[in-house]
Amino acid sequence: GANSELLELIKIKGIGRVRARRLYHAGFRDIEALRTSNPNAIAKIIGTRTTQKILKQIGIEIKECMLRDS
Repeated sequence: GANSELLELIKIKGIGRVRARRLYHAGFRDIEALRTSNPNAIAKIIGTRTTQKILKQIGIEIKECMLRDS
């Protein structure tokens, strides 16, 4: 299971408890934080393709060429 603070992030398909915990520790506490952040910051934590998929789910289209794994 996951702690209650991770539940909003876990609602996103492709984000399980491990990715949610990594995002949470990096300061992404909720969907709005993901929506308003720099996609490259997210990609550094969970990878380019996963970032692209989750941002699309929450209404943000990002071209893969705009993201860089670092």
